[in-house]
Amino acid sequence: MKHPYKRDRFRTFLATHSFPVLIGYYLLFVATFSLFFSLSFFLYLTFYGNSVSNLPFLFWYSFAYLHGFQIKCSFFNSNVNSYFSIILSIGSVIFPTIFLGAFVFKFLIPSKPIFIMRKKISIFSPHDQPFNNTLGIYSYSSSPLEMINLKFQVYARIFSPRQMSYYQIRNVKLPITTDDLPVPILYVPILVTVPVGIIDKQLNNTNLEKTNKESNINYENRLLFRTANNKISLIKVGRHNFKYEQGDRCQLLLIISGKIPKLNNDFTEVHTYNLPEDIEYKRHQELLLKFIDNRVIITNWEDFDK
Repeated sequence: MKHPYKRDRFRTFLATHSFPVLIGYYLLFVATFSLFFSLSFFLYLTFYGNSVSNLPFLFWYSFAYLHGFQIKCSFFNSNVNSYFSIILSIGSVIFPTIFLGAFVFKFLIPSKPIFIMRKKISIFSPHDQPFNNTLGIYSYSSSPLEMINLKFQVYARIFSPRQMSYYQIRNVKLPITTDDLPVPILYVPILVTVPVGIIDKQLNNTNLEKTNKESNINYENRLLFRTANNKISLIKVGRHNFKYEQGDRCQLLLIISGKIPKLNNDFTEVHTYNLPEDIEYKRHQELLLKFIDNRVIITNWEDFDK
């Protein structure tokens, strides 16, 4: 028995492809069906002694007929040939319906992420405060529709093959220092910040516990990084040791949820980063905001994803 079962493939296909790509697939599918149908009918006419059958004409006839265009054709006069005409008639109902359904799905149901994410996430910190560092995730809404009740959650997902014959998967919820936004301002970037720890040398358990007590910070649900030669590496995810060279992998998941009042629609998005590959050890580029006539204007959008 094949496992696991995979369902809902059609809607997944619609959601993961753009509308021009879907049009291309649709035309390719209809052309393939028309070619198969016209070739079958051409062989049928040839075997039954009809010398006037024309394969290119049959192809364009079936392709046009599937989209509701009626072309005069003498090949479908007999009762036997009318069965082929019935097949085309059924296809002329099914194929346009599929196309219309894809159009409605893509343009009326949000299937693409609303938020545009910065490709890299930044880690920056003041000196002499090894457990007072910040991981910043920049994003902005690509929709002109007003949103309300934006909420943010951040998780670290660990994949570890060590000490087990199968991959262990753990999810650690990370604290964030960004407030929820009841009514975010349109086209203003949002910075979600996550407190993390950064050290420049390996800590043993005794020193780590001592540092926790001195800083008065709960380390059990935070990320801990180590820096060397201006590079950064992940060494702990909460209470779990992280060893990249031994096959451990970590993803950072940002979950954004909210509501679009004008559509009466709730939405939830999940954006994924790989750690530490998608981290840059420097402060993110600040965006310059100007308030003109109750509008917010960003003057340096080119710095959003430098």
